Amino acid sequence: MPVWGGIPGWNDYFGLTTPVPVPAATPAPIIPIEHPTPPTTAVSWNIDTLNALLLPYSPFPPSLCTYLPTILFLSLLIYTAYLLLRLPNQISRHRSSRSEQVVQTWIWKRQWRTTSFAPFFGLVEYYVRDLIPWGPWDRDPVATQFPDKQYLALLSRMGIVPLHIQDGGFGNYKWLGVGERKPWWDRSAWWWTLLPLWVQSRRRAYFVFVVLYPSGFAQKSKEDSVTAYDAARKRFLKFLRYQWYYGVACHIRNPRAPRGQRDEYKSWMNAEGPLYATPLEIGAVSWFKWLLPFKADALLDVRDARKYKDWTDVVDYRYLSKTIARSEAAFVHVEAFHWGRDRIDEWVYKQAVRAGLEDLWTEERRVGDWRGHLRAYQGLRPLPVQDDQTRE
Repeated sequence: MPVWGGIPGWNDYFGLTTPVPVPAATPAPIIPIEHPTPPTTAVSWNIDTLNALLLPYSPFPPSLCTYLPTILFLSLLIYTAYLLLRLPNQISRHRSSRSEQVVQTWIWKRQWRTTSFAPFFGLVEYYVRDLIPWGPWDRDPVATQFPDKQYLALLSRMGIVPLHIQDGGFGNYKWLGVGERKPWWDRSAWWWTLLPLWVQSRRRAYFVFVVLYPSGFAQKSKEDSVTAYDAARKRFLKFLRYQWYYGVACHIRNPRAPRGQRDEYKSWMNAEGPLYATPLEIGAVSWFKWLLPFKADALLDVRDARKYKDWTDVVDYRYLSKTIARSEAAFVHVEAFHWGRDRIDEWVYKQAVRAGLEDLWTEERRVGDWRGHLRAYQGLRPLPVQDDQTRE
């Protein structure tokens, strides 16, 4: 007996057979015809064709269609179990790294309180090259992504502290200054702390640095007597002042001058001067990179060169020793006038070499006091000394 719809006994219930004769009445023709027509017509139902129409169609083989939901459910179950088993290990590793980071930060904070100039500038060199985890000032996001930091390291060996730098130009970059990235299992981690912040902007190149003892180390420091470099440091600031390629603003602070002759702040600008009315960076900010072209531009960086007058304006004053904080210092701001890319750090280094500045201390004196902490910090290696023409 044939089966209709894949269910046994279905045909008996409805009284169907194969073929099933169905009487059909033939209507009388409108126009009379001569030949006779049969009174009935036998209509046959093909049950196999009807059964194929009722069953759902699938491009996969019947065996795969049958087990596919089970396979997906088991895969999801295994993946969930893997995440649950891995979660405690991830939390433990995160807490361990956090505690290690706190310890390392505490160790390096103590090193920055040094009263000697050679270890201080050694820390400056390694910090600007992103080789130690902490420093008393915030490295800008663009400076962290700066491709080549060799001129910043060379300037630090000459007694110059590079603080902030930007190469200019137009483009997109990921802003790292949003805050500390938190893991997804942290309850205090909102979605805006998990997503990176993208910036599309055009920037003018600028460079902010500090020249310690612009009138000469020998006149102020008894520990490091380098009389030969006194005239060179004065000549270096003179070269920056009397040129027309960049806008330069300088503020000299001398808290150790005699009380009767104390003039703590001496400020000057070159003939061109910084463009105070023009911002240093204009662009759009978004959590999603593909939305940047559709967002309106805004002012992103409006640094004023006139505000750099003291250590409290550029660094965390609490983590500097009194020897460094009370030293005579020249706070210099150099900026370009155009929106294109420019390597101001290379230009400043060439002016320093032209003025006669050289390395003040050897590699051993710069790193010797905290070399043990440097080796303890994972992933750090001493920097290679290139053309180290230093003197004790």
